[in-house]
Amino acid sequence: MRRSRSAAAPGTWDKGAAALLEAFSLAALGELAAARTACEDAIRIVAPLGDAWGLAHAEAALGRIAQAEGRFADAAAHHGRAAESADRLGAAGAAALHHVHLGRALLDAGDPAAAAMLRRAVDEAERAGDLRLLAVARVALAEASIAAGDHDTARDLLTSAAQFYVDAGAGDGADHAASLLASLPATT
Repeated sequence: MRRSRSAAAPGTWDKGAAALLEAFSLAALGELAAARTACEDAIRIVAPLGDAWGLAHAEAALGRIAQAEGRFADAAAHHGRAAESADRLGAAGAAALHHVHLGRALLDAGDPAAAAMLRRAVDEAERAGDLRLLAVARVALAEASIAAGDHDTARDLLTSAAQFYVDAGAGDGADHAASLLASLPATT
């Protein structure tokens, strides 16, 4: 989050940032009710500051919570708002990440727009030059390709993502990419 130039009480922004980090941490631990409470606290703090970056990330946190709860339409709406905010702020990499999460929510909802959204995220990550995010987006698009029965496209995407993880020395997502690649039927 970026510090606002408002005349807020000292430490206000820091409290909002801490609440937002708490929300993401709790969501990652599966403590969804506590994560939602922390996110709502963050919004109450950062909204009066006019912190668009913080609010975009709050939308992303709410999207992750909704996704974990199986509320895919809500998750897509939150991730869509986060992506729009990142686009307005000129944060191409952040927009790509939010588009990945939006695409995953659409995929989980069975929405046919998922693949197009994930292709967009791949293109955005590539333009942003963020190779880690590009690997994440490629894996997500590969999942959509597998769901559509397009194993050749999935294999190409996963091979590229897996190579990134090998070159980077592993990382978050490496095992998932390798597992998906191994699960594909052999080529003939």
